[in-house]
Amino acid sequence: ALNGNIDEWNDIAGASSLCGACYEACPVKIPLHDMLVYLRRRKVEEGHGNKLESAGMKGFAAVVSNSKRFSAAIRLGQIGQKAVVRNNGISLKLGPLKGWNRYRVAPSLAKRSFRQQWNKLEQELNQEQKEMDSSVRNRMEQILREREGSGGQHEH
Repeated sequence: ALNGNIDEWNDIAGASSLCGACYEACPVKIPLHDMLVYLRRRKVEEGHGNKLESAGMKGFAAVVSNSKRFSAAIRLGQIGQKAVVRNNGISLKLGPLKGWNRYRVAPSLAKRSFRQQWNKLEQELNQEQKEMDSSVRNRMEQILREREGSGGQHEH
């Protein structure tokens, strides 16, 4: 498959999920997943790739390579999924989900993305830091006033 006619072995590279379990199970640690990735890449580079998949990946890259587009896509997904989510999952057997959902349920998007949760946490932490800074400043000023009130002398 690595050196032969790619048309003869055209489908072998797509027969794996590339999870790496084959490497873990192999007693001599043959990097099968690396070989499969190589075959997939070579297939695409030689023009044998799936055109629809290629277009989808280019679209995906365009969205995730820009934080504003990615955030907008997540928000749209959170809104759009409301029509198909049941029990925190999407079991709809339509379009690209048809094959996946034949045997499993696709997870729904979180109500709040990690970034949205992080932004809220960051605001809370900043507020706590300001309060702590204010408290420390007030305590230091109090100590200085006490020292000034005692004439700057310390008891020994």
